[in-house]
Amino acid sequence: MSEYIGMTEVTHLLGVSEQTIRNWITKSKLPPPAVVSAKGWRLWEKDDIERLAQERANQKKEVR
Repeated sequence: MSEYIGMTEVTHLLGVSEQTIRNWITKSKLPPPAVVSAKGWRLWEKDDIERLAQERANQKKEVR
């Protein structure tokens, strides 16, 4: 069973703002939320976001 996380945890894991997350969704740099609740909460699969966070960390290491 998948674990889902909200916007706040996504911003913490990726180290970016909510606006950046919205921009990345628009530009297809981040997949849209897996679930949007009736209250409008956007939820992503935690494994997907952790994978993206690791990729970002690896890219930063390569740049140095």
